[in-house]
Amino acid sequence: MAILKKIMILFLFSNNLLAGTVDLEISLESDINGEVGSGQIGKFSLTVFNHGPDDAGAASIAQHPVSIITSDIYLLDSGRLEIGFVKDPDFNQDCIIIASVAEPIPGSTLISYAFSISLPLIPANTSKTCHGIYHVGLTKGRKLITWHAYSFTDNMITNGDETVDMVFGIKPQVIPFFTSIGLYLLILLFISITFFKIYRQKIE
Repeated sequence: MAILKKIMILFLFSNNLLAGTVDLEISLESDINGEVGSGQIGKFSLTVFNHGPDDAGAASIAQHPVSIITSDIYLLDSGRLEIGFVKDPDFNQDCIIIASVAEPIPGSTLISYAFSISLPLIPANTSKTCHGIYHVGLTKGRKLITWHAYSFTDNMITNGDETVDMVFGIKPQVIPFFTSIGLYLLILLFISITFFKIYRQKIE
């Protein structure tokens, strides 16, 4: 699937393939601190720094030639995605976040999605940032999502810093100690203790 994504974006967004050479580094900031809750909504930002030597995406005809693409994200039985992403409307920013769906692997019913963040041209020795919002659809378990930065019209110098991980670990659900029946029994216990104390005082 990853190879197919590259071919499609190369076909759509470039006119001169591999025109320059760039070294992209990606960094992540988010409000994820340890585990997250199912249904949680939070904020994150991804920054791509271009170490050069050339401008990233300079040969492309697209307005947003640099992309950051996620690893596969699956559709749950509930109809919700494991994790979803949208652009943060609180920021005036020049980036696009979209989701694309892939056909299930033969023999599998799992539908996978990938999110991509598209950024404008990044001159050498400068960076671009996109601010987003995540939504947690998972109800249990752990989800590792890897973001990978690409400039499809350029030769990529790969040092390993062009990828970054987001880890979503779902907090275990806390089962209430007192159910309605348990609370009722507790009230009866207090009443019984009170009457027992009154009874003892009378016979003494």
